Amino acid sequence: MQIITGDDSKFRSANDKKESEESDEASLIQNDGDLYNDVVIEDEVLEVGENKNRHLKQDNMLTINYGQVRSLDQNSANVGYQQFILSYGYQIRDNLWVEASYGQNIIRDFPSTGIDTTLRQVSGKLKYTFKVPFYSYIQPYIGFLSAAGNSPQAGIDPTGNTSQTDLDNETKLVDSLTKNEVIFGATVVRHLAPGWYARVDIGSDAVSGGFGLEF
Repeated sequence: MQIITGDDSKFRSANDKKESEESDEASLIQNDGDLYNDVVIEDEVLEVGENKNRHLKQDNMLTINYGQVRSLDQNSANVGYQQFILSYGYQIRDNLWVEASYGQNIIRDFPSTGIDTTLRQVSGKLKYTFKVPFYSYIQPYIGFLSAAGNSPQAGIDPTGNTSQTDLDNETKLVDSLTKNEVIFGATVVRHLAPGWYARVDIGSDAVSGGFGLEF
């Protein structure tokens, strides 16, 4: 008698070998039809769920708008200025969004002729989404706006021909553009294609329209 130690997997009967080969052969994909058979491997089935509570499924919205913002002219009267506004919104929970916006424009001949001033506005908003017909959504919002003017030439006279009173008035006019206030309004969003939408904003901070990308 001879004792053999080690792997005994090769010591199988002919019937065992035949059954093993048939089993391996049956598990292989033999032709195109095998790609559509009814065999399901339960451990590898993945269920992709969708949160039906959310009207807007994506969590991020990036928008470029163009519209009118309110500020002051040389006579301290309320006027409208055209401004580009870039906004980014994030859905923090179902239908509840936070959004940050930045807008900027140039005011020509302000605070005096020959001097330009940059008007910048930064805002933060809290929005809630409601679904309306025609693949559209309305988002009432409340937030806070901070605005300021920047004019390096205001209050400076390199020629020496302007009185100090006029120079002080220039500085005062630029400072008058600064404001910090609570804002409110509503945003209307309409889907145009997967990932793209049109948008209109009507609020105390701006009246504008534009397009955006959701992701």
